[in-house]
Amino acid sequence: MTLPGAGEPRWTRSLPLVVAASLALVFAAGFSAARSTSFGGYDEWLVVSLTSRGIVSFPYANRPLALAWALPGALGLPSSLDGYLLVHAAWLLLSGFVVLGIARRLAPGQPRLAVLAAAFALTWVPLDPHRLNPLNNLQYSGATLAALVSLLLLLDWSAGRGRAFLAGAFVCAFLAVRSYEATLGLLAPGAAVLLLALGERRRVPARLAFGAWAAVLAALGVLVALPLVRSTDGSYQLSALGLSLEPGGVLTRLARQAGWHLGPLFVAPPLWSGRLVLAAIAAAAAVVASPVGVALPRRRLAHLAAAGLGLGLSAWSLPLLTTATVTPAKMQGLSAPGLGLMLAAGTLLAASLVPRPARLAATLVLACWVVALGTSRTLALQREWDERTAYPAQRALLGHLVALAPDLREGTLVLLLDGEDVFPATFTFRHAVSYLYRGHAVGLVHRGHDFLYPARFEEDGVASLPWPVVMDAWREPARLYGYDTVVVVRHSGGALTLEPAWPPDLPAASGTRSYAPLARLVVGGRQARVPGGLGTRP
Repeated sequence: MTLPGAGEPRWTRSLPLVVAASLALVFAAGFSAARSTSFGGYDEWLVVSLTSRGIVSFPYANRPLALAWALPGALGLPSSLDGYLLVHAAWLLLSGFVVLGIARRLAPGQPRLAVLAAAFALTWVPLDPHRLNPLNNLQYSGATLAALVSLLLLLDWSAGRGRAFLAGAFVCAFLAVRSYEATLGLLAPGAAVLLLALGERRRVPARLAFGAWAAVLAALGVLVALPLVRSTDGSYQLSALGLSLEPGGVLTRLARQAGWHLGPLFVAPPLWSGRLVLAAIAAAAAVVASPVGVALPRRRLAHLAAAGLGLGLSAWSLPLLTTATVTPAKMQGLSAPGLGLMLAAGTLLAASLVPRPARLAATLVLACWVVALGTSRTLALQREWDERTAYPAQRALLGHLVALAPDLREGTLVLLLDGEDVFPATFTFRHAVSYLYRGHAVGLVHRGHDFLYPARFEEDGVASLPWPVVMDAWREPARLYGYDTVVVVRHSGGALTLEPAWPPDLPAASGTRSYAPLARLVVGGRQARVPGGLGTRP
């Protein structure tokens, strides 16, 4: 009896490892420039604070598992933001490999199609800066990975594998949707597109495959929709984002997203750099190391390209139902797997039009071009983040705060008068202060956006009134902070100063006579977490 692979040259057995390493290098050539300190200025400190306490739910958005994907970043490197970046990069890279698996299921005789689909899914996200904000994007990258794994398992079950694959698909779909409801687009119309593309390889009767999947997605849809409809305070999705079902508006937004994702393919060529050359070489190595396989008919390649386009458009189906979707932000990470498959099939289709001896060269030229151009876009987006990130200013302010008050007494409210709008929202500063002082204190920004944490000045103190939906889930009860527990700090001209007396530009009340900020400082107490220890990259 001959063992599988026994007759192959030893060097050919290592080709899958070469392909995997090359794809990882394709991704790393651009994404290694990403920084953990690419801050939009709002949600990042909230994520750090919640995950440091083991909290993973965004209850106001009905996403009970949203931060589960960020939790490994908090546990792996608890004193640095870089753990979040590493975990985010891992979810993105793994998604690329799952795309490779999906493409292999659709065209098992053409490995190069799968390699190209993975390479393009990893690199062709040209105008989505959100992907380079690890703290804000971890929930989306993790949920997208779960959705892709669900689709892969669904294809395996449909191709005749056991019921365990269908059960795994259900579990992964649940994780995806309860982390980010927009993944329903990948899992509903997207799954239908892939099941149709599976064609004659589908062994499960179509009625059973579509019926079973529709049943589980209907149950998940109910889990998503019911809390939104029943909410008396209005949901984040409906109140903050708004709902618009007018067909013309949806189609207009769809066309814009497609233009943003595919239009940059036809822009001026990038300025070549070492990273772009590295990405192109790695892409070429992945293509050459993959087996030639059988040449797919052009009609089949066209069908696969259409399936990729359908999967990409399906990924946008839910976000396009709101008029708030006006940019590519948070959108192209969802569509990259499908459009990566489309570009891969399109590349092989275009290469099939040249004489046979030149087809490999044509494939390499097109693949290297897309990968290099995608890498250049990633680098350009990171340069934009380097110029506008909110992290340096927020880190500096928090560092000044820790210098003024290395530790604070339990139950202190730090009231910020922010003349430079470094912390535009109270929830951001509140959770940054809570993280720094390990829950001993919380923050409030006077006249800052009061999303989640409205407050008011009363005669006896400052009343903090968190939204009911977060009070239990985040262990943030309503509380009256007596004026003797308040510490007022003023930020102006890049400096942070402690107000020794109650400032005249704050509401006056009889209780402010008890204001004594120095009494809230703990001499020789436990040092607060110093922001300088976070985000070691500049």
